[in-house]
Amino acid sequence: MIEETNRRLVKENGLDAGIAFPTGCSINNIAAHFSPNSGDKTVLEYGDVMKVDFGTQINGRIIDCAWTVAFDPQFDPLLEAVKAATNTGIRCAGIDVQLCEIGEEIQEVMESHEVTINNKVYPVKCCRNLNGHSIAPYRIHGGKSVPIVKGGDSTRMEEGEFY
Repeated sequence: MIEETNRRLVKENGLDAGIAFPTGCSINNIAAHFSPNSGDKTVLEYGDVMKVDFGTQINGRIIDCAWTVAFDPQFDPLLEAVKAATNTGIRCAGIDVQLCEIGEEIQEVMESHEVTINNKVYPVKCCRNLNGHSIAPYRIHGGKSVPIVKGGDSTRMEEGEFY
């Protein structure tokens, strides 16, 4: 259903426009990039946290987007932490900004949150191996990675780049 909506919204047109890769539906401890195989009988439960990751390409520019879905309100603080960290990354981005500075700001916001699950409090932590990236023609990740944790590359964003 998500892939069909993606195809419709992007006005799929052969190699000019369409989906960029299979839609990922990662549940609970799987952080990203899991695509169920045909015949998978997994059923999303009330207490699950699902991450949806889809990609679109138009004229060779490949973008991907992910969001998190949870039905149980005990996970709302987790979703709020992710939203706040994402918005911080967007606010920090700009010409001449070091990528590592963006990651540091994202981590500070994300890890200032905590979530209570079944009456136990957990700190919210970043997934160190997930990141944002630049967008370039015919490349899934355009060459520059934007970390979501402190440290890493001091490369700067440049005028004319897309992320």
